[in-house]
Amino acid sequence: MRQVEVTADLRAQRQDVLDALGPEALIRLEGTYEVDAVREAEGGWLVTASTIVGDEIVEMTLSVDTVENGYAYELVDGGFFEELHTTILVTDPPAEVRAEIDAPDLTRVTLNSTFTFGGPLARVKDWFATSNRRTELRRAVARLGEEVTDERDQVGGETDDGDDDRGGDGNRDADRDRDGAAGR
Repeated sequence: MRQVEVTADLRAQRQDVLDALGPEALIRLEGTYEVDAVREAEGGWLVTASTIVGDEIVEMTLSVDTVENGYAYELVDGGFFEELHTTILVTDPPAEVRAEIDAPDLTRVTLNSTFTFGGPLARVKDWFATSNRRTELRRAVARLGEEVTDERDQVGGETDDGDDDRGGDGNRDADRDRDGAAGR
């Protein structure tokens, strides 16, 4: 299992960010899958989504639930992963961060995803997939920032669609195995 976390501060009110999220938006914002259907299920929603890889259509079904301050989803069937669990939390940033950049309407968004391909060589495949998953999460938070502010450069000071961990982009990323150890 690998874990990727992306945190960004958006220049938007917390409620505006929460209003922009929902079962469909959570998947759409990542940009890999197109949402085909959303239906209510016990305690949440089931989202069916698909993407084209080569000549094949890859479908997946996710279970989406509300959690305190956000949403969580997990893979039910299909897709590329054997297991996929993701949370999106919308909170207030620490007061010192808000004061430092003089933004009273600042909202912190944290996306945390744990995943594995499973099977033979899972650790190697998971390791290679870490940068792709991080890119999906960064893209999601950047697009969310664009939607709630109607401006491109409002995610932690600048939009980051790349997979560059040099810092300075306002995003704080961490990737680690489930037990928190880096790069095993």
